[in-house]
Amino acid sequence: MNAPKFHTHLSIAASSTADSDLAGKVIWWSLSGDVRISEINAALDDAGLPEEYRLKQPSSGKRIERTLKQVAFKGQIVRPGKKGGYVLISEGQDAGGDNAYSQELRVWTEVQDMTEVLCLSDEAHSKADIVREVFAHHSEVVATPDVSNWLSTFVIKNVSAVSLRNTGGYYFIPSGDLPLWGKIQRVLEQVSQHEIYDLPAHTKATAMRAVMKAVMEEAELALSLVAEAAETNMNRRGIASRSDELDALTEKLIKYEDILGVTLGVLKDRAKGLKERLAAKLLADD
Repeated sequence: MNAPKFHTHLSIAASSTADSDLAGKVIWWSLSGDVRISEINAALDDAGLPEEYRLKQPSSGKRIERTLKQVAFKGQIVRPGKKGGYVLISEGQDAGGDNAYSQELRVWTEVQDMTEVLCLSDEAHSKADIVREVFAHHSEVVATPDVSNWLSTFVIKNVSAVSLRNTGGYYFIPSGDLPLWGKIQRVLEQVSQHEIYDLPAHTKATAMRAVMKAVMEEAELALSLVAEAAETNMNRRGIASRSDELDALTEKLIKYEDILGVTLGVLKDRAKGLKERLAAKLLADD
């Protein structure tokens, strides 16, 4: 198991404001190194988190791509193969001095007897053994992009967070969801060298204006996407999915009304109107 670099809770600025005024925390992270899938999932289980929080093994294509990029020499490139998998290509020059490329090795996977098997176009290739060794490693770990995607999509969604930048990276988490976020932090402290930082955000802080802006922008985008979808010929499953999204958005808006001390009635009314439109489409299909 990887030893944690240090505790990820970082106090950046002291505040004399009472904890009762804590609206939530602004969080961000810096990730480093691979983490064994079995270890992080075992820690998530031990923390009492539901099974859907478990990280999944990266796709075979992603693992092959990472493997070949790791073993490639200078002047070699990795590209998707026309017949599947990925190919290792050597770049050089022909007799006329023009760039020339030659395929060194194609790597792909097949399922044989319900087991994933790594296949190489040349089993006797000088890199065959190291390719198998590195691929085995990448099959047992999640890399920093995998953890970042898990945090910024699945986890952030489940703690009612809003992004404070259009490009992501900084998020506000309401105080009521901090216990769940705390479990995630402690798991990462236990099994990785990832660094996660947080900064308390109080109800009277200037940061609340940024949170308000983020909530409004996120809601506007979500409503626009549903409105566009409502103009298309959706099937019953699509209508139900969009309706669930509106319910989740409305619940989130109600939570942030309490946090920010404002009324978001216009946005909630738009969500209600869209839900009624979706219900009408559903009845029209009957």
